[in-house]
Amino acid sequence: MRQVMELHTNNTALIVIDMTNGWCSPDGHITKLGFDTTMCREAVDKCSSLINCAHQINVQVIFTQHVYQDDYTDGGFILNEIMPTLKVAKPASDSAWSNQIVDQLTPKQQDIVIKKNRYSAFYAEELTHHLNRLSITDLVICGVTTSMCVESTARDAAQRDYRTFVVKDATADIEAIRHERALINLEFGFAHLISVADARAKWGNFYCL
Repeated sequence: MRQVMELHTNNTALIVIDMTNGWCSPDGHITKLGFDTTMCREAVDKCSSLINCAHQINVQVIFTQHVYQDDYTDGGFILNEIMPTLKVAKPASDSAWSNQIVDQLTPKQQDIVIKKNRYSAFYAEELTHHLNRLSITDLVICGVTTSMCVESTARDAAQRDYRTFVVKDATADIEAIRHERALINLEFGFAHLISVADARAKWGNFYCL
């Protein structure tokens, strides 16, 4: 069994993937497409716990939003051929309610918000810029969905040699089997899997109220 590596506070960032109304509200566009977003909604409290802890110990928090241009011309192959229904159900603009980060997780002034139009947060070059600027070496990843944007981001992080941690109970998907299979893939070759309790313990419960 792989040894659980130390989780640092210095040179670490918490990446919060796509915790927006579209995925984490019963009125969001994903629910309207007929998908079950219960798991995603349940992940909000877990992500909130991580974010609050990170703020208290000065770990940089970076949020992502998955958005497109108003005419979807930046959607490419995935949006045009694999998931074209999103163009009907999902407002493109980053100012649309569906694309806003849920109220419970509203970013604070010191947080960074990255806008992306592909699954991996690394597709937005802005992320790498901030990680280099802040001398980040370790990434703790939470958010939705485990099998798509979380897994894509974690894979890219590992292949860029970031020490990568995925918080298994602060990630979620539209089906349990998608979540579970993604975690199996990530643990096998790309990331350390930890829980919210692990993160809080390693970051110091005393400081994470």
